[in-house]
Amino acid sequence: MSPRVDPAPRLREVQRWMRWALTDPRGVAAALADPRPEHAVPAGRYRAPVLGGENWIAAPADRVARLDVYAEGYFIRIADALAEDFPALRRAVGPANFLKLCADYLKHRPSRSWTLGEAGREFPEFIAAHPIAADARWLTDLARLEWAAVLAFHSSDEPALRADELQSVPEDRWAAARFGLDPSVQLLECGWPVQELWEAREGEAFQDAVNALKSEPTPLVVYRTGGGAAVRRLDPPAFALLSAMAGGASLGELCARADGQFAAAEPGSAEARLMAWFGAWMQAGWIGRIDWEDAAPPANFGAGTERTLSDQEQACATE
Repeated sequence: MSPRVDPAPRLREVQRWMRWALTDPRGVAAALADPRPEHAVPAGRYRAPVLGGENWIAAPADRVARLDVYAEGYFIRIADALAEDFPALRRAVGPANFLKLCADYLKHRPSRSWTLGEAGREFPEFIAAHPIAADARWLTDLARLEWAAVLAFHSSDEPALRADELQSVPEDRWAAARFGLDPSVQLLECGWPVQELWEAREGEAFQDAVNALKSEPTPLVVYRTGGGAAVRRLDPPAFALLSAMAGGASLGELCARADGQFAAAEPGSAEARLMAWFGAWMQAGWIGRIDWEDAAPPANFGAGTERTLSDQEQACATE
């Protein structure tokens, strides 16, 4: 019999004990039967913070049943949250396997946040190391994409940089300008075109998309649009320049990179391509801000009229 505890415990003691009892991977009955397993790893995941905490619960004969209600609710609520955030992954592995994945995930990486919105943060990394992905490596990329969509949807809402804000900037200021991406924009380098599965996640063609999936480098941009998240695949050169922009490269540095990529094969095309891409990124709302080398915008920054892409730039942007 477990030793009796203080009949009037502190709230923090009760909270810590309840958390242990409800989240122990062995289940409530096994946890109460062996609250301090000798060889449990990690010890803090299985060892009760205090002994005899079950004595705080009335009706001794029903303690396990009472705690089981909450333990089962804990698991089901998090599993439901993960299913909502990773619908394509759930469909790919099947509902039963997905529940097993959730149980394994919580066993090794229990939730440490007060919000269910954070429940899936480590799920893609967990999937990458799980046996279920050994023969289907694309599952990891799919999980990464779905979590990126969650981040994009829940990102802070900030106004995108407008084209008409850039019209009156003197030419001698442009080379040092650096651009920041909108908070919703997530850049992913995937080894599989998993956006095809994500786009088909609710349709009848999902299994056909799985069967047709082939490994290939797939640079993706995930961003918020309208009432949800969207995904766009970019050509590798465009993705490389967008990533450099996100990393803090100035416009002058981006132009130099573009010259290195295109000048030899297509003389004179580097600047046109970069400007076309930049215009397309602006129109998509991916560019969130502009930072000036001296931390001060030009005196007339923001004046001017909105500019649309020319036909030539539109053609380059879609290549």
